[in-house]
Amino acid sequence: MVHHHHRGRGAGPRRGGRDGDRVHRLSGRAVRGAARDPKDDLLSAMVQAQDETGVLSRRELVDTAFLLVVAGHETTVHLICNGMLALPRHPEQLAALRENPAALPAAVEEFLRFDGPVSTSTLRFTTKPVTIGGTEIPEGRLVLVSFLSANRDAAQFANPEDRPAWRPGLLMHGLTSLPVRASAQESGR
Repeated sequence: MVHHHHRGRGAGPRRGGRDGDRVHRLSGRAVRGAARDPKDDLLSAMVQAQDETGVLSRRELVDTAFLLVVAGHETTVHLICNGMLALPRHPEQLAALRENPAALPAAVEEFLRFDGPVSTSTLRFTTKPVTIGGTEIPEGRLVLVSFLSANRDAAQFANPEDRPAWRPGLLMHGLTSLPVRASAQESGR
């Protein structure tokens, strides 16, 4: 079993200095505001679910809100930049996309796979011994998932190192978290 790293298990999320600390404090204020005056939005729904279930502590809820802000911004910026860098490097793909703008959703999926905005998962630790790919990992050990490796898996993708191609019906098989992926997909389009 592998669990996400959180404040109760170590130093807490990496926040990137004073600016990150400021965003984290603003995330805390936003969570408190959503608790006082709920709206029809994701943060209010998270606060309500936390209040009803108690699964997450208030601190973990603030950390999650912070992660959504940072992940939503940073991954979107990197997805767009990586895609804009890939297109001129592959002019035949750029021409194909210009001829068929309806292929843009497939292009976004391929940008996510070929040169995604996130290279590794958040820190995770084993809660009991686990065997992955024939290697036993003892309890309490750091596990870092590489999206770069997963997205270049020849068992999942034909010619995974080839240039981006707008493959019909492409589904991302990488392990990007759903909120990050959804945010990047929507913003990338």
